[in-house]
Amino acid sequence: MLSDEIQERITQEEQFRQKVRSEIEAENSQSEKSLWNSLEIVKLLVSTLTPIVILWFGFMASDAQRINQQNYDETQRTNQRNFEESQRIAERNFQETQRTSQRVIEKRIAIYDQIGTKLNDIYCYFMFVGNWKEIKPPEIVANKRTLDKIMYTYRPLFSDELFSSYNKFIDATFKPYTGMGNDAQLRTTVEERKLAAKRVGYAWKAEWNNRFTGEDKFLEVDASYKELMTKIAAELGLSIKLSESPPKRQELPK
Repeated sequence: MLSDEIQERITQEEQFRQKVRSEIEAENSQSEKSLWNSLEIVKLLVSTLTPIVILWFGFMASDAQRINQQNYDETQRTNQRNFEESQRIAERNFQETQRTSQRVIEKRIAIYDQIGTKLNDIYCYFMFVGNWKEIKPPEIVANKRTLDKIMYTYRPLFSDELFSSYNKFIDATFKPYTGMGNDAQLRTTVEERKLAAKRVGYAWKAEWNNRFTGEDKFLEVDASYKELMTKIAAELGLSIKLSESPPKRQELPK
């Protein structure tokens, strides 16, 4: 009896162990199957997502390139518009400068029409050429006053160089500051003027004698006048070449 019980107990234990092993094996099998299924799912996801990811990156790169190209094109168009606008502004400024320069030259010509004859009369009077015999001393002084008024009125229209040449010519022909209320004196001799008055036929006034300094500025007057004429011509857009030699003065028989 005891032996049968022992044998039955052993059988039962063996069956229990067998059941446990079966359950363990079943669990292990289920775990392996689950693990395999997980790996398969991952592989499937990777294989599915990879083309999508590549396509997405390709789209983003293409879109970024498109945006960059648009930005570049817009920058180019903006630069072109700015360049064209700057060209138009430069052209307008150039044309306006040309018109202003032309107006200045036209005004200078108009001014020269006023001063040219008077400057030439002074030159002829001091150089004893042309119509110097017909010109009276008060007329020369009056010419100076008119010239000074015009030149100083329109001073902004002339360069410093031209104005300096004008003053040099006036200083060579006239002596200012000869006394309160007195006119500028003529830097030349008086005897030839008296003879010219007798020759031409107008009465010489004794008071005119004090209008002369008795100086001989023949060469200085010639050089300063030609310098002034050269400067005036240049500011009128002209080019002239004057003789460096002074003219031969007219001699009057005594």
